[in-house]
Amino acid sequence: MLIESPVLPNRQHLSDMRWHTLLYYQEDRTGLQMLLVDNTTAISDNAMEPVLGTVITIGGAPVSAPLVRGGFRGCLAALRINDRLIDVIDDCDVKKDVVQGCAGPLARCSPAACSNRGRCIQQWNSIRCDCTLTAHAGDRCQDPATTASFSAPSTIYFEYPVNDRPSTSRDYMLLAFRTTRPNGVLLSIDCAVDQDYFTVYIDEGFLQVKYNLGSREHHFGHFAHKLSDGKKHTVRIHRNEANVTLQIDGRPAIRYRPKGSTSSGTDELVTLNMQWRVSLGAALNSRHIDSGPGRYKSLEKSNQPEKQLEKRAYSSGKKSAFAGNRKVCSSFQSF
Repeated sequence: MLIESPVLPNRQHLSDMRWHTLLYYQEDRTGLQMLLVDNTTAISDNAMEPVLGTVITIGGAPVSAPLVRGGFRGCLAALRINDRLIDVIDDCDVKKDVVQGCAGPLARCSPAACSNRGRCIQQWNSIRCDCTLTAHAGDRCQDPATTASFSAPSTIYFEYPVNDRPSTSRDYMLLAFRTTRPNGVLLSIDCAVDQDYFTVYIDEGFLQVKYNLGSREHHFGHFAHKLSDGKKHTVRIHRNEANVTLQIDGRPAIRYRPKGSTSSGTDELVTLNMQWRVSLGAALNSRHIDSGPGRYKSLEKSNQPEKQLEKRAYSSGKKSAFAGNRKVCSSFQSF
């Protein structure tokens, strides 16, 4: 019998080096089982006869036990079984690598632990910074990501294998760039389905997004500031079906919600189907707008592992290529 932890508010993880309260209860008459974690409850769908064996293992399980995973590493306090308070040190028959007290890790996650919006991951003796969805690298996300410089007729593109082309309804993309040219395609996604595509580009210095999910063209942009000023700019884009949120640097996000989306009960298509090529610095088909020169830094598009993509370099005389310098760190996440 397996009872999984309930989903905690805000999808909180239990491996955060904070104290958590756990209560397991089995009803004598019906055999109904309940697991309570920090005031959030999970109840088993299947009842079973109340059973409490003569051997109780704390912090692990025999190798022969079903569904055995790694042993527990952390601190445990105030263990009570029925009406008896158990001292896990003095009351046990056998113990291994268990010590009194709870010293905890030497380093703990804090809001300032990781730079540039990196995500702090608490480990037993240290912390680790996940820089995946940032435009930076290094052990604390403090270093610039890998930089690639583009001239106007240049591009890099990645192609999915024929049998592994994703279709997604949600995407997260991040890139950082700098350029002095007023026009240029930063990122384009081509699909094997004729109408579907997604493009991020600069036109007259303003960053714009244009895409089609099979129903119609969608087009919006950030027109408050020109970005062709030679300074570094970080762009975050989150697509949820036909809705897209765009944030540039630390400015307030722009939310594009097309009229007639699925939330209104219409037949708006919401999937970017059969993606087969992701291009940096150019749009390699006529549906996308011309691009120009600049510098790229860190591209992220969520959930698709990098190993699924074949990377190629390309150069031509087309005007649809971005020129200058961009720091590129490609990793893809889609849902």
